[in-house]
Amino acid sequence: MAPGQGRGEVKREREGGAGGVVPKQAGQEASGMGRIERAWVWLRESLARYRAAIGERDEAVALQREWLGRLEGKRVLEIGAGAGNVLTMEIARACGEYLGVDLLADRIGKLRLRLEGAGLAHARAVAGDVLAEDWQHGRFDVIYAGSVLHAFADIERAARVLRDRLKPGGVLVAWEPMNTGWAVRLARGLYRPFQPNRAWHHPLTVADVEKWGQYFQLEGARGFLGWSKWGYPLFVIPGLRRLGVWLGRRLRVLDRSRGSLRGVHQVVLRLRG
Repeated sequence: MAPGQGRGEVKREREGGAGGVVPKQAGQEASGMGRIERAWVWLRESLARYRAAIGERDEAVALQREWLGRLEGKRVLEIGAGAGNVLTMEIARACGEYLGVDLLADRIGKLRLRLEGAGLAHARAVAGDVLAEDWQHGRFDVIYAGSVLHAFADIERAARVLRDRLKPGGVLVAWEPMNTGWAVRLARGLYRPFQPNRAWHHPLTVADVEKWGQYFQLEGARGFLGWSKWGYPLFVIPGLRRLGVWLGRRLRVLDRSRGSLRGVHQVVLRLRG
């Protein structure tokens, strides 16, 4: 989707004007932008390592797998599939018919090669817009969205269309970023003026989740990295990583019984059409 386009725009700004010569002031701005980007990438990658270390990532994946349910004989649509995520090939192998869709042809092309290489004749990957009015792929038993719903600025339109993409009683399972905790809001707010993909990046609020629930039956909403995120500051301090992991694993126990989505970093949703 849009992330690749955003990086390209930043790259062109760095390369400058005629002849590829970057004026001094522009070069300084680009250098500053580069430092901010690198800091944000470091933050995201270190947070991903932390989530893996405390077992939160595996738990979130296991919950998605559970909420997708048995897929034998079912038509499954993965939106924003890109080159595939951690569950893509597992889903494609298990279901009766798989269709992966993404706006970017180069990314979906990589998924197409993976599916062909695995010999999955019942699985296809196509470039296109799932919200397009000329949709010609019919309805599905299951829709899977791995970090995609937050890209829709117009939730009402997206919800109406995706509900129409489901067969009656079909299920949509999504894994999305949230923007509810003060620490997350602060970090994203500071980075947003420099964020290449800010035009389509809208992490969900509690109100957004409730809005999706107005168009679907909200059967489940489980937040992740609530209390457990407070082990992360220790995790990134040299010499305190093990203490951060220890704290995060114990705080995960509190997150499992957390009844509110306020203060969480991510959410897994199960919506029924």
